Amino acid sequence: MPVILVVDDEPLQRDILKTILDSKGYETYAASSGHEALCISKRAF
Repeated sequence: MPVILVVDDEPLQRDILKTILDSKGYETYAASSGHEALCISKRAF
């Protein structure tokens, strides 16, 4: 399965999308900003 990084500044939208993708079996990470996304991508990928 692909790995997906969800980036959204709206916590509810970010959490809903992550929950849906997790339930479909994707390895999903979530970030609230571009900076956080870059930090996560350096660790996770």
